[in-house]
Amino acid sequence: MRPRHWLGIGVVVVAAAVLLPWLTRRPLTEAAVRAYLADKGVDAAYQVAEADSRHLVFENVAMGPPGNRDLVVRRISVDLAWFGLGPKVTAVRLEGPFLRARLLTSGISFGSLDRLIPTTKTVRFPEISTFITDGSVSIVTPFGPVLAKVDATGRLDKDFRAVVRTAPATLRSATCSGHAGAAHIVLTTASRDFAVSGSGLADRVECAAAKVPRLQWAFHLAVPITMASASGNVVAQATAGQVGPLRFAGPSGLSLAGTGTPGQFHGNWRLSPIKPAAARESADTIAGDGGFDWQQARGVNIGGTVRAGGLVSGSAQAALLVVGLPDLVSELARRLGAVARSVDVVVRFTAALGKRPQITVSSADIRGTGGSLLQLVGTPGGRWSSDEAAIDGHIAVGGGGLPAAQIDLSGLVLRRGRWTGSATAIVQPWRPGRLAVAVPGINVDFANGFADVSGRAIVSTRFGGAQVDGLDVRLAMRTSLDGDHRTLGPGCADVAATSVRTASLVIERFAVRLCPAAGVSAPALSGKTIAGDVIVGAVRLQGQAAGRAFAIDSQPARLSLGGSLDGPVVRSSGLILKLRLNKMAGGAVVAGMVSRQPAGWKGSGRVSAAAADSPAVRIRRGAAQWQLSLGGLTFTGLSAQLTDPAAKQQFAPLQLADADVRMIQGRVTGQASIMLVDGKTPIATVRGTYLTGAGTGSAQLDSILAFSKKLQPLQISELARGFVANVDGKVTSHADLTLDPDGLRGTAKIQFEALSLATAALGPVTGIEGTLHFDDLPKLHTLPSQVLKIASINPGVLVESGVARFQILDVGAISVEDMRWPFTGGTLTLQPVIVRAGETRRRYVLIVDGLDAGQFLQRFDLKNLNATGRFDGVLPLVFAGTSGRIEGGLLTARPEGGMIQYVGDVGQASMGATARLAFDALRSMRYHSLTLALDGDLDGELVTAISFTGTNLAPVNLGGTLPLRSNGLPFKFGITVRAPFRALLGTVASFSDARSLLRNAQPDPAEPPKP
Repeated sequence: MRPRHWLGIGVVVVAAAVLLPWLTRRPLTEAAVRAYLADKGVDAAYQVAEADSRHLVFENVAMGPPGNRDLVVRRISVDLAWFGLGPKVTAVRLEGPFLRARLLTSGISFGSLDRLIPTTKTVRFPEISTFITDGSVSIVTPFGPVLAKVDATGRLDKDFRAVVRTAPATLRSATCSGHAGAAHIVLTTASRDFAVSGSGLADRVECAAAKVPRLQWAFHLAVPITMASASGNVVAQATAGQVGPLRFAGPSGLSLAGTGTPGQFHGNWRLSPIKPAAARESADTIAGDGGFDWQQARGVNIGGTVRAGGLVSGSAQAALLVVGLPDLVSELARRLGAVARSVDVVVRFTAALGKRPQITVSSADIRGTGGSLLQLVGTPGGRWSSDEAAIDGHIAVGGGGLPAAQIDLSGLVLRRGRWTGSATAIVQPWRPGRLAVAVPGINVDFANGFADVSGRAIVSTRFGGAQVDGLDVRLAMRTSLDGDHRTLGPGCADVAATSVRTASLVIERFAVRLCPAAGVSAPALSGKTIAGDVIVGAVRLQGQAAGRAFAIDSQPARLSLGGSLDGPVVRSSGLILKLRLNKMAGGAVVAGMVSRQPAGWKGSGRVSAAAADSPAVRIRRGAAQWQLSLGGLTFTGLSAQLTDPAAKQQFAPLQLADADVRMIQGRVTGQASIMLVDGKTPIATVRGTYLTGAGTGSAQLDSILAFSKKLQPLQISELARGFVANVDGKVTSHADLTLDPDGLRGTAKIQFEALSLATAALGPVTGIEGTLHFDDLPKLHTLPSQVLKIASINPGVLVESGVARFQILDVGAISVEDMRWPFTGGTLTLQPVIVRAGETRRRYVLIVDGLDAGQFLQRFDLKNLNATGRFDGVLPLVFAGTSGRIEGGLLTARPEGGMIQYVGDVGQASMGATARLAFDALRSMRYHSLTLALDGDLDGELVTAISFTGTNLAPVNLGGTLPLRSNGLPFKFGITVRAPFRALLGTVASFSDARSLLRNAQPDPAEPPKP
């Protein structure tokens, strides 16, 4: 092997080899060095920076012709050791060396430095430690210049290691070109041999017989110091490329390992799996291994075994995918892959590489498990040439779990792009699991540029998440084969199926006829491009969806076809569909397009004129944009008008707006806004999920309602009628709903802020604040002990700053657990009661506890009358329709009694003696007992009976001839007031002029005691 093959060694060690052989033999004098270099004819310049018996330092070393130096070194340090009377070099350090080299056909030249390389061979490396820092090399090659950085360390005879890093470069030869990326090369030495390893990248490698966009390479060589032989391996890997007629995609590579001498090399080769690309008929992968022998005089001989796995016809697979059989193809490919893993393809060939590469296959043998994977019987069999392919015979396929098929070919010839002959194919029934295929017979006759196809195929497979059973396709048509242009027609295709099933959908037996449109719109193929229209007959689909019966009818429609075999496109300008699902019936017009992409079917379009009727809701004016992507169907911008079909509507007409719905693999998710029918007033937003297979779902509803004169509950639902009115304030709601086969359930939280309203049961209510928690929202049922703060409520008596504790039992029914208000120093409490909307009669009981007489008089501004004491009692309230009354109301003073003082003008001149006596007593009286009995209509006459007993504290005029006055006399008063309730306080205010009340008062039958 020539020295140029060991470029890595020369690059790294030549700098050290320039002076070291001489230094080990010559006296260490500058004159001796100059004499030695002059004797070798090497022009050199340097400076001796340091020289002693142990150390020698050269600086600014330059060797070679001035102006074009072959070697430049910033600093060379040499360490010496003395053995006897002679020195020995133990270490050399080169700092910043630059070496210039040239790659020639005869090897590597270092210019004038070649004269310094010893001609005598050595059998081992010297015991010299060598260090190179910041080194660089410039190599001029026939393919272009290469620059590299070099660093090294270690002793040459045991642990020397040099690292070479090349810079990216563009290289060209007469037949090849490419861009070499940065490479990493490592040289290590031992006592008698050395090893070189390296790796790197190359881009845009193009030769006459090969094109590789990106190549990754690595090598390892082990060489003795004599360079008489070598062993090693080379690995090259590419992700895509072309070698001869074969194009491949995906990681693939070639590795070589062998031994040899400068004139020959032999070893083994291994081809990692290659995936052919864009081939009509090819294996999924091709791999192989074997041996090779290279001799300088004779070239390369290669032998070995090539294995092909996953033998699938590319065009057949594409055809199956077009008709929608991916799962069947996958199962067939899986079984082919299983068979192909044990298929041995033995190919013997010879190859000549160059501008016109040639490969000659002498023999090939294919064997698979379970019998022959493919067997061709007949004469002459198959033959291929540059302008013609012909095959004649019987092909049998079977074994290894594959379907048994027979194909008879008779005189089938492809010449100048035209087929002649005939073919007949039969596939025996094959049932792997839920998949099935059977071809009773398909006949194809080729003549005059046409193929007459007739036959039948029956398939069961999964398609787009659905199980299709008994898909029966009958064909009878003529196909034009004018070059790459194929016209389908004039016959029709009948397609039927036994059933179509998904997790939540079952379609029973159906059939449809597909006919090509007449004239220029007939479907056609140009290469792989599809164009034309097809007429689809009326279709009726019926079955079950999520356990519910349904039926879909479509009118005959014209579909436009486009795209390609790999990605067909179907367009419709308006497909009219009608749907019936249980008690719901509706329809819509669907327009748009669908296309098959590598990731699955995609499409987009618009739904319009959607309408549906059901017992729960009526839908009209539905419209949306739809999009099909990655197995999911999405509706965006969905809008519709919702009305209650009942004669007595439970909700007002509403508008569904800005809805987005996505359906994928039986999962429906979406969100929408619900508005009043005017489309301007938002009511709520809703988000939800529904699983069609399980019939379960969930939804979240959020609402912020600002009630005012412009928005009232009656505008949303008739459920509010007779329950609330004149609502003003803010209501914020959040609800979580779940749906399963047992029904709809859910919880909710409703927050009231400054809410005022009028109720038929409790009268005007203002300032409602608080949060309600519903544990069963569909039934409007809350948890017990819901709490609301109420600024005021007026069920007949105005009370303020109340707190209500209650539970909503169902629609229109409330269980009041406790309602209480502070009232003139005491409290008013409503006893527990159930209030139901629509009741004609309601009864409430108000408990009065600790009412303070003084605060009562002060609150209602009753002048000239002062009182003390506290009262307890009960006020039963009965409401019938819109009127209410107090039945048996009673307020009683507590036992400690209190004081009554009337300080108004009496006007005694117009009164009798008894009246004057009463007024005198009322000017300051301590009462011992006092009761108020109330009965009557709140909107009519209310009878209030006031009864109290006590003793006067101020002297009274007892009458007689002497004006005697006395105190401590017992009195008993009984007063009855008849007045409208809502004027009661005005009547009570008449205490400020009590003369009219007391003129007719009768004294206690017992005469007051004499003073």
